Amino acid sequence: MHAGTNLHLAEVVRCEHCGAPIHVTMDVPSVSCSSCGNPQAIALDVRRRLRDYAARVEGQRQLIVEHRHHAAAHKETSARAVRGRRLAAWHFLVAGVPLYGAAIVGSLGLLPPAVMGPLMLCAIGMGVVSAVVLIVVSNRRSSAAARHDNGPGELTVAAECPDCGAPNALEVGEAAKHCGHCGGSMIPGGELVTAALSVQQQAVRASSLARVRSERDMGVAVGGHHRAETGWLLLWLFPSFFLFVGTIGLAGQVLQGGEGTWLQVGALGMGAFLFLSTGALGLGRLRAKRERIGEALETVAFQLQGRSLREAGEAVKWMNRHWPEPYDRGRLAMMDANYGAMGAVAGYPTLVFLNAHHHRSPFVDVLVAAWFPGFSEGGARPPRTPGVKSLSQALNDEGFLVQLTPSGLKASAGKQATDPLREEPERAAHTITIVRKLARIAEGYGGAPPPPLT
Repeated sequence: MHAGTNLHLAEVVRCEHCGAPIHVTMDVPSVSCSSCGNPQAIALDVRRRLRDYAARVEGQRQLIVEHRHHAAAHKETSARAVRGRRLAAWHFLVAGVPLYGAAIVGSLGLLPPAVMGPLMLCAIGMGVVSAVVLIVVSNRRSSAAARHDNGPGELTVAAECPDCGAPNALEVGEAAKHCGHCGGSMIPGGELVTAALSVQQQAVRASSLARVRSERDMGVAVGGHHRAETGWLLLWLFPSFFLFVGTIGLAGQVLQGGEGTWLQVGALGMGAFLFLSTGALGLGRLRAKRERIGEALETVAFQLQGRSLREAGEAVKWMNRHWPEPYDRGRLAMMDANYGAMGAVAGYPTLVFLNAHHHRSPFVDVLVAAWFPGFSEGGARPPRTPGVKSLSQALNDEGFLVQLTPSGLKASAGKQATDPLREEPERAAHTITIVRKLARIAEGYGGAPPPPLT
C-alpha cells in the first residue's frame, strides 16, 4: 500500500567532521562515519524519537493483525453456519425420510413385525452414519480461514532524499534507509512520521471496518442457521409422533384381540388435528401482528423518504455504508422477527430497527449517521450545548437512552418504551419523532451528513 505521489522530505544526520550522511540506528548510541572513519555520537533525542515512532507503528500493526484475526474468525463462523444449514437439509433427506417411512408404516401396521424390525434398524443406521458425517463436515475449517495472517503487509510512504531530491519508498516503521539514487542515509522526520502514521491509521480503520462488517454477516448467518435448526427439529419430531401412535395401536391390538387399526387411525387423526389447529392459530396471530408493525414502519419510511426493511441483509447493507461502529450481532441474528425502516432526515442517513414480539427480547434502536469534525476522526468529544442537553433529557423521559458515537447518534429504547410496543405495534410509527430529535441533537453537536463508507 502506497501513500500516494506526494513527497515528504526526509531528514539526515551528518558527520561533524566531514559532513557526510551517517546511517543511524535507534539502538546504537554512536557510529563511525563511512567516509572519514570519525566516531559520531547519535543525539539522544533523535534515538528517542525513532524509538517512539517504531513503538507507535508496532502498536498499530498489532491492532491490524487483531482486527484481521477476528474478521477471519467471523468469516469462518459464517461459513460453518451456511454449511451446517445445507448439511442439515441433506441429513434429513438421507436419514429423516427413511425414518419417516418406517415410522408411518409401523404406526399403521402395514407390515409384519418380521419385516418392520430390519426396516427400522436400517433407517436408524442410516441416521447414525449421516449424523457422523454431518458433525465431521460441519466442524471442518474452511481453507480460507486456515491460512495464517502474518499482518497488514508492506505500507510505504513517498520520501524525498534531502541530498539529491530523488523519491524513495520508505516502509512505515523503518528507522533509516539509504537513498536508492545517491546512497545517502535518510531518517523519518516530523513531516514523514506524520504521513507514515496517517497511512497506517487508514489501514487500521480499513481492518476495523472489515472486522465490523464480518461480525454483522456472521450474526445474519448464525441467525439463519438457528432458524433452520428449529425447522428441522420440528420435522424430526414427526417420526417420534408416528412411533407414539404405533405404540398406542399396538396396545389396542393386544387389548382388542388384534383389532387395533381404528384406534391407530383415531389417535393419528386427533394428534394431527391438534397440531395443525394450534399451529394455524399461532401463525395467524403472528401474521396479523407483523402486518400491524409493517404498516406502522411503512409510515415511518414514507416520512423518511425511504423504504421499510423486512430482512437482515438490508439492515446490514445500510450499516456497512453509513455506520462503522459495531452493532449487536445478536439483534441481527433475530431478524426473522425484526423490522426496520431507512431513509434520511435533514440529510442524515437514518435507520429504525426494532423487535416487538412477546417471545423475543423486544428492542427499538434508532441510528442517525453523522460526521462530527475531529470526533469522528478519533479526536475529542464535542461539547454538549444547552439545546443538546434538553433534547437528550426529553428523549430520556420518553424511555430512550441517547449515545453519541463517532458514527453518529444512537437511541435505544428501555422497558418503558418497549413494553407498550408489544401490545400496540402501531406505536412503531411514533419513532419518527425520536428520529427528528436525534437529527436536531446532531446539528447541536455540529455534525454533518457523513460521506458513504467504501
